[in-house]
Order: sequence, then structure tokens, then C-alpha cells
Amino acid sequence: MAAGLLVVLIDLPYDIVSVKFVHWTWHDTDPNIADRHYWVPWNSYYFHATFAFAFSFFFHNVRKWIDRRKLDRWQAGSVKAELAAVIVAALLSFPGGALLFIPLYHPFHDIYNVPGEVTAVTLLFVFMTVLWKFDRKSKWGLPERLDTMGRTLMLHLIVHYSVFFSMVAFLNPENVVAAGLHEPIGDCGAKTPVYTVLKTLEKRTYLCTEDYDEKYFDFHCLERPPKNGSYWYTICGTPFENRAEYVLVVSLICFVALMVFRTIHFDYDVRFDIDYLERKNKKGQSPKESKKTK
Repeated sequence: MAAGLLVVLIDLPYDIVSVKFVHWTWHDTDPNIADRHYWVPWNSYYFHATFAFAFSFFFHNVRKWIDRRKLDRWQAGSVKAELAAVIVAALLSFPGGALLFIPLYHPFHDIYNVPGEVTAVTLLFVFMTVLWKFDRKSKWGLPERLDTMGRTLMLHLIVHYSVFFSMVAFLNPENVVAAGLHEPIGDCGAKTPVYTVLKTLEKRTYLCTEDYDEKYFDFHCLERPPKNGSYWYTICGTPFENRAEYVLVVSLICFVALMVFRTIHFDYDVRFDIDYLERKNKKGQSPKESKKTK
């Protein structure tokens, strides 16, 4: 669950900023992505949390089930166990993540019309609560210190968050002209069924250029909108309705990420050090350490 939450934390600025700068578009009327947060479907966060959780679950547990030795979490196991862990995690993370939509999202959203934001926030709070509960009784003592690769990954995160903050602070999405594969344009009255586990929903088959609710793009940079039947066409970014709001939101995400990743990887609480030394003293010094002491 921790992996799922951390993936969402990394994904937040990427999702929010990228869609505003029309790096991609979302289907206008698909009911599964209709509820949005800064034009990002709430189900995107639900998806990232559940699929990352499923991948992490299978990756770590398959190795444990096959290689019965008591290994540290990141210590290499047997070749057989490591290969099985990678293959099973790759194959089952998708169905495993999808299954987690069934007990919460589909019944409440599809049958009782509960907004996607409520189911997504519910899932995230469940993850956080369970994580907090078990973290109080964590079996891990002294946090592992980062090696060169670990510090490189931390540098990558700094660049990641800095790039998206800089985009909302200094760049103008209305200057973006994006040509590419988008939702096909066509008959505004055509409908397509959307099959879910519990119910069949409905969406428009095509994007209706005369009636669509995607305010992060329009066609102002073109002489005329694309013709019906177009699926590869150009769209234009739109200005921030309130740039300061985006700056504040992304700043908050960056601050939370800084605190979380710093705490995980760099804060070595003195209580852990004391506990580690006490356990070490109870076991007694090794012969090598005794010689050093003398």
C-alpha cells in the first residue's frame, strides 16, 4: 500500500500539469473518467494506487514464497525466485489492480451514482490508515542508507517535481499546439455502450466539437475545427483560469513529497540509533569489533 501511495504522490504533478499542457487528452464523455480533479480523472489516482500496490505485492511476496530463506527486503534471492517474481508481477499486476475496482468503485459508482472523487479519496484514506496502523508496529529498525543509485533516483525526483513546478510558474499552456492522435470527431448523437463488471453504461462514440466539456483545449489556433471523421488532428492549449491556484497546488504537492521522501530516505531518528545500539550490545561484540576496541 505504501508503494501505491508513493506512486500517486509522484504521479500527481505529472497528471495535473501534463493534461493542462495538452500532452494528452481524455475521452470527453466516458463515465469512468467523468469526475475530474484539475481535468484529471479521479480514477487515474485510483488506478495508480491499486496497480502499484498489486505490482509491489506480487513482486515481493512471490520471491518470499519461492525462496524460503530469511532475506532482507532488497537482498537478492535465487535466480529462480527473482525471475518468478518479475514475471508474475508483470503478468498479475494488471488483473490484480483491476480486481480492486470491484469491491469499491464499481458498485458505488455504477449502481449508486457515487462520484469517482469519493471512491478515490476513500481508497486513498483506507490505504493511508492501514499503512499508518502497521507502521506503528514496523519490524524495520534502522532505515537503510542510500547508495549511489539511490541518491541518483532521489536526484531524479528533484528534477521531476522541479520541472512540473516550473511549467505552471513560468510557461503558458495557451501557446501549446498539439498535433497527434486524439478522440475521433464525428456524429454528436452516436452512442457506444461501456461494459463494466456490474452494469452497462454509455458514452458518446465521437468527440462533438459543438458540445464538449474539456476546457483544457480548444481550436483557437486553427482557422476551423477538424472535420468529422478526424482522429489525427491539432488542438490548442488554453490559458490558466488562475495560474496562482496551480502554483499553490503544485507547491503543496512538492512540499509533501519533500517531507515524505526525506523522512523515508534521509531522516535517521536518534531513537532508531539507540534501539540499534541496545540490540547490538545485548548480542555482544563480534571478535573483530573486540580487537578494534582493544
